[in-house]
Amino acid sequence: MLLLAALGVFAVGGGAAWALGVLPVAAAVGPPAPTMTSHPSAVVSGSRVVFTFKGRDAVGYECRLDAGEWSACASPKVITGLEAGPHVFSVRSVDAEGRRSAVAPFWAFVVMGPAAPTITSHPPLVTGSSTITFGFRGEPGVGFECKMDLEAWTPCTSPTDYPRLEAGAHVFSVRAVNAAGVRSALAPVWAFTVTGPKEPTITSHPGLSTRAWKATFAFTGPGDAGFECRMDEGAWSSCTSPTSYTGLSEGRHVFTVRSVNAAGRRSVLAPFWSFTQTTSSGSPFSISGDATGLLAPGAAASPVAVKLTNPNDQAIEVDGLTVALTGAGLPAGCDPAWFAITQSDLSPDTPVRVPANGSVTLPAQGVSAPTIALRESGTNQDACKNARLSLEFTGSAHS
Repeated sequence: MLLLAALGVFAVGGGAAWALGVLPVAAAVGPPAPTMTSHPSAVVSGSRVVFTFKGRDAVGYECRLDAGEWSACASPKVITGLEAGPHVFSVRSVDAEGRRSAVAPFWAFVVMGPAAPTITSHPPLVTGSSTITFGFRGEPGVGFECKMDLEAWTPCTSPTDYPRLEAGAHVFSVRAVNAAGVRSALAPVWAFTVTGPKEPTITSHPGLSTRAWKATFAFTGPGDAGFECRMDEGAWSSCTSPTSYTGLSEGRHVFTVRSVNAAGRRSVLAPFWSFTQTTSSGSPFSISGDATGLLAPGAAASPVAVKLTNPNDQAIEVDGLTVALTGAGLPAGCDPAWFAITQSDLSPDTPVRVPANGSVTLPAQGVSAPTIALRESGTNQDACKNARLSLEFTGSAHS
């Protein structure tokens, strides 16, 4: 019981007097501590233990293992999956008002696991082998779990292999598991380094800032190595030198390349080139052309000598060209559908470079000229005699 001091004022003969009194106040206490009625021995060999307990004035209980969180529980309390080592189980009562017992009985015990296994064979500290193998042994009747680096533990047997490990530093670990599911407290490790191919060298690249519509990179590496490339945070993919990227958005980009040897190992280092793509606006230029020779039904097509003229003070690359028949000026009865145009193979992958203030006439630089032919219609086509054709040219270019 708590005692509360109270200070009061009382009237005495027309005056006032002070008096100090003591009032009894009931203390807010929790339920009595529970009693642990059964528990495991101080040393156990399995991963499962059972506790029973009871309490007075308790409507529920809360339990915890080691330094874990308190959580609602009931008697009997079964705990499974225990790891080898020391543990402490605690329990407390909870009454109808949600108050917890001030004292929480506990029981300390030790789970004995199997002895740690022994690694009997392993790779050297530095290796270039394509497959890494480990051997190990433990107590009779135990199983094993292995892991490489920070991966999850998985069941394994001796010997166990790790093919195609990436180049770099690695750590192998193994632990024993007995029939009760208890794991050894210690897990031996072996640290080693896997060597990979030498990193490639980027030999050509765009400038730090470029308006070019295509970014091209060249690189070299070890004689027996292949390569993987990526742009920005895209996926790695096989590539050869040179490799090009088109349609890049405006802004900063990073190209990266790495070597891959015959064992599938990649170079630890991956050189990169950072650059900024500015607006790749089209460059003005002019197109003119004329078909040479006469057209006859079913005869060979005539080339269209297309002239690309660059009025700019810097060279341009023409990456698109289309030739169309307008039909204007054709005499009556001469059907435009009788004429067949084959386009040039000029494209973003096969552009034509036109020097500053210069011109280029197709065919040139391995790019074909467009052609035009007069098909046989199976009807009289005399209406097209002496006709003059009107051609329309469209194209695109970038500096």
